[in-house]
Amino acid sequence: MHEIEIIVNFWLQSLGAWLVIPMQVFSFLGTQNAYILLMSWLYWCVDNQLGIRIGIILLLSNGLNTAFKWIFHSPRPYWINPDLKALSVESSFGIPSGHAMISTSVWGKIVLWVKKSWFTAVISVMLFFIGFSRIYLGVHFLSDIVAGWLLGISLLIILSQIEKPIAHRLGKLKFSTKIFFAFLSSILILIFFFVLKIPFNQWQVPDFWIANAQIASPGSVIDPLKIKDIFLLSGTWFGLLTGFFLIKKMGDFNPKGNPGQLVFRFLLGFAGIVLLVFGLNAILPEEETWFSYSFIYLQYFLVILWIIAIAPMLFIKFGLANIKTK
Repeated sequence: MHEIEIIVNFWLQSLGAWLVIPMQVFSFLGTQNAYILLMSWLYWCVDNQLGIRIGIILLLSNGLNTAFKWIFHSPRPYWINPDLKALSVESSFGIPSGHAMISTSVWGKIVLWVKKSWFTAVISVMLFFIGFSRIYLGVHFLSDIVAGWLLGISLLIILSQIEKPIAHRLGKLKFSTKIFFAFLSSILILIFFFVLKIPFNQWQVPDFWIANAQIASPGSVIDPLKIKDIFLLSGTWFGLLTGFFLIKKMGDFNPKGNPGQLVFRFLLGFAGIVLLVFGLNAILPEEETWFSYSFIYLQYFLVILWIIAIAPMLFIKFGLANIKTK
């Protein structure tokens, strides 16, 4: 099937090199970093309830995407045919496309919030080109993209059915119980992926995948079962829930404000993200050990805790936001 599908990749690349930059731009729009910034802006400056939901969808979509990638352990196009140009490189498995799945679930939630036909049309076009870009860049087959779109839509449908019952149950718990639930659920994420990894303990990346990837993109790495990413996901999940429960206990904040307040909010919040990500990366041990994994867990716990709770508290302290009145 991949040998047939790769014809689509070759055809798209035959359209010309002039598409490289536009396709890389669309591809960036589907990255986690872009969505973390989007979530932060929505949470701090537009609607914090929408922002927190986007954060939850982003993490759930990312986790499920990683799980499905491990289950199917499918190659990237340039791993099986070095004649295809690797205009971007990835170290993870192929199907389903994370760009397609996460973009569909995140923007789908925003579309449901906006409820404007013109906005739905614009986002639909954008989602198409995000998927299109991944095929053109040589990192996904057409089936990877379609699977990502379908899984993103499925996640949205499921969450729409279970969101209110779960929120209602959590709302009845004591604060300490909520924090324990947040921590326990993050540990269960780790356990789930460690169990999922067991069948791969003796598995190795096929030599011809490595050889083809080196031809298509010298120096590229194939490392599809990275444990580091799971600790990052788990720590981020713990931080998001903890931050949400904490800010609710403190009284929450009103995301509305004048243009000056909104600009300074975002700049202050963004500065904190940069400091926590790049500052802590500077002291992160280079070798992958249990200590470095625990460090990553703590680092991204702090990053998302900053976004959800600490930064809003500073906004209130500095007069950039008000406590939300009921």
